Amino acid sequence: MQPTPRRGFPWIAAMAIVGMVPAVIGPAARLAPFQDRPDATTTAVSSPEVTADPPASSPGPGAATSLVPRSASASGAPSATPEHLVDARGYGAVGDGEANDTAAIQAAIGAAAADGGGLVYLEPGTYLVSQLKLAANVALHGAGTGRTTVRAIGDDGLPTIVARGVGGVEISNLTVVGRGVAGGRGDEILVNLVDAIDARVIDVHIDRAQGIGLQVEGSGSSNGVYEDVRITNTFIRGNGFHGVAFWFYAGPHHNRVEGLTTDTSDGPGLMLDAGTTVGAGAEVADNVLTDITVLRAARHPGGAGVVLAGASRNSLIRFRIDDTAAHNTVALTIQQDQTGVPAEHNLIAEGTISGVGGSAFDLESSSRNTIRDVSVRDIGLIAPARLIQLTSTAVNPGQTSLPTTDNIFRRLTLHQTTGNYAYGVRLDSLGTPVVRNRFEAIEWGTPRRGVIERLGSDAPLTGVDANVL
Repeated sequence: MQPTPRRGFPWIAAMAIVGMVPAVIGPAARLAPFQDRPDATTTAVSSPEVTADPPASSPGPGAATSLVPRSASASGAPSATPEHLVDARGYGAVGDGEANDTAAIQAAIGAAAADGGGLVYLEPGTYLVSQLKLAANVALHGAGTGRTTVRAIGDDGLPTIVARGVGGVEISNLTVVGRGVAGGRGDEILVNLVDAIDARVIDVHIDRAQGIGLQVEGSGSSNGVYEDVRITNTFIRGNGFHGVAFWFYAGPHHNRVEGLTTDTSDGPGLMLDAGTTVGAGAEVADNVLTDITVLRAARHPGGAGVVLAGASRNSLIRFRIDDTAAHNTVALTIQQDQTGVPAEHNLIAEGTISGVGGSAFDLESSSRNTIRDVSVRDIGLIAPARLIQLTSTAVNPGQTSLPTTDNIFRRLTLHQTTGNYAYGVRLDSLGTPVVRNRFEAIEWGTPRRGVIERLGSDAPLTGVDANVL
């Protein structure tokens, strides 16, 4: 099914800053049709072509803002006019933390969708739901994080809030709580956007997913795509698997994440992956991520705080990765994906890394990436570590590895006060070249065994000698 193009939420822009919620809109009320979104609210997003620094003409970090202007009353309620607002109470939602409000909220979503879209408002309270299915051009809006809570019930593994094959959806101003417990892991996804175009997640807290807090994906079975997804000012905590996962199947582009924090996840806090073992790989391309914080990720040994797999031309700017302190974990990994898609032309810039169980950066079978202006503190807390690891290893057994070449590392600074810092950089050729990588203005600190660790072939251009330090 092709996603429905978004027609925008111009009625939200007209909300007053103060005012009270209009009377409850019941099943008999009708919603005014949407108008086309004014061009002035549309922001084009492009990702720099990065073999080094982005060109000066590329949009700077944080340049784009939400394409859905909103405002609320002093009580946290939206001040929309009655013809544009559907209050879920009018369809039987209670929000007392005891009643199952799934059917009532779904009916409110259906009423908004029937007239072309609208805003479904959830009053302060706790709403128990099994699954809510969003419709095209419908926003699900609460009274504020911590005031409106959607709590998952049941144990069927279904996403709690899902948008599948629709456009123009928004989830905003609420908290979503899962069934996860400390140390537990399951297949639960709290918020799932599938084949969605022009979707928004704004000012949302997502807490205790058994599996993944927020997953954005293209469906492998339908060769689906999604694009122009915006995630803004979102906090995700206590996940049994990933904090945020982007799974791409058919080359979606131009998604933006701004102001994201993930705290405590067994897997990566942030994962961009071009494909999985159940779908054909596709390039993860042209996505911009700014002001990202990843805390206490990769609690299982051998993981990473942030992973870009099969990722190309993406920008991660202004970031913090802290306390990935399980055995042999790394802070950030760039690698080919499970289906062999390469990772190239990514920009990682202006960040801090601290408290890592293993190494800071791990590039595997990836080329022409730039990592610059990063301050690193205390790596190797559990296992011997390197500031940088470059290898040409394959992700899966039997898979052909790709070269690791032409990567640029610039202005990296290591402040080591504890832990086991063994080498500055590891160059490991496992059948394909690790060559022509450049290291500029690196403050290596004092590695215990030396700056360079060379493994693999010594033959020029086929091994690890043709790198510039």
